Amino acid sequence: MSAPVLPHTAPFSTAQRAWLNGFFAGMVGVSSDIQVPVAAQPAAPLKEPEEEMPWHDAALSLADRLKLAEGKPAPRQLMAAMAQLDCGSCGYLCQTYAEAIADGREKSLSLCTPGGKDTSKKLKELVASNLIPVSQVKISAKPVCDDAGTSSKYDRNNPFPARLVILIFSSAERQKMLPGSRRS
Repeated sequence: MSAPVLPHTAPFSTAQRAWLNGFFAGMVGVSSDIQVPVAAQPAAPLKEPEEEMPWHDAALSLADRLKLAEGKPAPRQLMAAMAQLDCGSCGYLCQTYAEAIADGREKSLSLCTPGGKDTSKKLKELVASNLIPVSQVKISAKPVCDDAGTSSKYDRNNPFPARLVILIFSSAERQKMLPGSRRS
């Protein structure tokens, strides 16, 4: 029995085609001594190993995280000051928020809601200690609103006005609403 071989015109990369050819060969029970042709392709470059970030643990205290990040580049020290939840409430992950502050893309230092005041205070201290040029960062107590507080967006500080509606029915009216009851 011969194994099905995907043609080179199939909409797959060479690596995907090779994997699928092997999969199909396994499905039809072809022995492993049969070689499925694979076009010669240069090897993909290896990815850089991920940087170790031992402070990226929400169970560690702020002081412990900062101690682990001592001597690291500015973005890593800023990251260590955050809550390490990667919750996205600031619009970033902890690492990308720290990098945005470090390179000046993010001006507000108080977006880390889970970290609270402690995180905001520590970020301000790190920025003030010339870790990052102060001209790049705007130190504010609250997130900056683009339209100076006239936003129609509802949030914790600007909640949607809701009304509680209570409907009171008499027992006769409730009986009419029950399934299977006769309605007049």
